Amino acid sequence: QHGQAKSGAFLIASKCNVPVVPVCIKGKYKFRSQITIKIFEPYHFEEKKYTTEEISSISNEVFDRILDYSEE
Repeated sequence: QHGQAKSGAFLIASKCNVPVVPVCIKGKYKFRSQITIKIFEPYHFEEKKYTTEEISSISNEVFDRILDYSEE
């Protein structure tokens, strides 16, 4: 069960001109369970003002990459 992409972190990162580092955690969230942590390449923003639609599109694109990996 997956939620939907949230764009707040991307909005803040774009305004501060810092990268976003997407992370996926696979496994059961139980004590002493084995999990896999995948750290993706950082997403770097260009130095420009982004629209709400652009931020939403970027966050959905990154979220889709994470979902594709989590379902492997």
